[in-house]
Amino acid sequence: MSARFNRWKRLVCVCLLAGLAAGGPLCGASADNGDVAFDAPLVEDLADGRLDSFTLTDAALIASGTDSEERLAVYRQRVAKIVDAAVARAGGSKHPERRAQRLLAALHYGALRRYDAGTDRLMTLVDEGVYNCVSATLLYLIAARQAGLTMEAVETPLHVFAVLDTGSRRVEIEPTSPRGYDVSRELTAFRGFVLANKYATTEELAQRGIEAVFNEFRRLSQPMPAERVVALLYQNAGTRALQAGDAAGAVRMLVNAARIYPDLAYRSENLRNTMAWTIREMYDANRLAEAFDLAELSVKLFPGRVTVRDRFLAVAARAVEEATAAGDLQGAQTMEERALGLIPDEEVRRRLEIYTAPALARAALAARDAPAARRHAARFRAVSPDTAEAERFERWIEERVQDDGMEVALLDVELRQALAATPEGADGAQYTAIVRGTWVLAAAERYDEALAVGRLQRSVMTDSGAAGYDALLKGITQRKVAQLVRARRYQEAGRTLTDALLLWPADADLVALHHEAARSEASDPWRLQAWPFPRAKGSPHASASSARSLSTASRPPASSFRR
Repeated sequence: MSARFNRWKRLVCVCLLAGLAAGGPLCGASADNGDVAFDAPLVEDLADGRLDSFTLTDAALIASGTDSEERLAVYRQRVAKIVDAAVARAGGSKHPERRAQRLLAALHYGALRRYDAGTDRLMTLVDEGVYNCVSATLLYLIAARQAGLTMEAVETPLHVFAVLDTGSRRVEIEPTSPRGYDVSRELTAFRGFVLANKYATTEELAQRGIEAVFNEFRRLSQPMPAERVVALLYQNAGTRALQAGDAAGAVRMLVNAARIYPDLAYRSENLRNTMAWTIREMYDANRLAEAFDLAELSVKLFPGRVTVRDRFLAVAARAVEEATAAGDLQGAQTMEERALGLIPDEEVRRRLEIYTAPALARAALAARDAPAARRHAARFRAVSPDTAEAERFERWIEERVQDDGMEVALLDVELRQALAATPEGADGAQYTAIVRGTWVLAAAERYDEALAVGRLQRSVMTDSGAAGYDALLKGITQRKVAQLVRARRYQEAGRTLTDALLLWPADADLVALHHEAARSEASDPWRLQAWPFPRAKGSPHASASSARSLSTASRPPASSFRR
């Protein structure tokens, strides 16, 4: 197969990816899709693949961005006028093939005036006569139903068209072309169609033959109900939202597409890369809830993709730990449940629980939820490869659970040391209040605030009595570093230890902790450098292919869209 023909396959009516170039709207993507509240009933109605409460006209208009009953009523009437005129012009022949062919000609005589791959909305077709494969196919299907024709849609990785079922044979129809009727029989017309739309060159057709090109086209095709063409509008609107950095809008649109048509035949490499890069940007910006939602959606859109699954696991582990650190036990538990619900493989589930179960147990302690603390500690023991470590952790949890209440004995030894050594000349009551306040902040895992208060107090102390207070500050530092390492935030852990070693340069415990953190980063398969994200161009670990996939994730080359 020639390289140029491979390019033709990528270009087959690039209706579903055209708007990726220059950030433009995608084919089927609405440039101004409205509030979710208006289209929610439509998505609910279409979730089973059938329309019970809406017509196909209303569904196409709403998915294209019509956001009010008033606008819907106006465009419904205008679509009806176009369809009525086309059906009347097509005539009432009893032969379905003749009726379908005349209907295609009638629509191009009136409504379908100019093809543009980046024009997505049915309203634009009505207003200006400008269309693409999705909007033209939807209009043709609407008109065909009124004309009493049995039609369905067919999708390829980058295109959608119509098929007429006559009972004796299936007739393939290209609604984007006035000569698109029965392209499987009229190969001469098909040849003109692919040349006009630059799917192949004259040289390629001469080399391969028109039949071979057409057979390749048919091999990539899959039938789909007419109603599910609406999903392509949402799918591409979601891709456009990703391009614009609108994560919330992208999630909403792509979820709608997945609910309407879970088995989309195409799995766009551009879409996967764009979603992967967006997830990484969210992760780096600590927008973990958004990153989790988008990674979760990626798993639903691309099931069976190992890199997509592993990316989701990494984001889920970090998001759960961050939620527990913020004191949101319920939110963290819900997030973990959502993640585990998408992972059927038991071994992969264990990989996630090794990170999330201890974090949830500690959060349950802080929330004074003894049953949850015990439950999550037991889960950690069940999945941990280090039995001794898991048992120690479970004992540590149990020691802090007293009867029906909770006791968090955090830094108790260091607290007693600090309280036992009031600095010379200091006010005892004031010193005690500061020490206890520092300890309370640390007990709540507000380590940055605790260290800020502690270092300020330490700066006004003489060496007399400082040893006890230093023990408390070192203990807080060690716990903060441990938390950062658990969250795989190695750079922050390193900075924290560097600051501490400036204050206590000869402290053997801190030096040992620094080495331990470095070893953890070097051996951690979940650290950012080892994640299944597309690597940045110029990264020492970047391969040529991964660099290309990242550089084209948000703006593919111009050759990947229709001109």
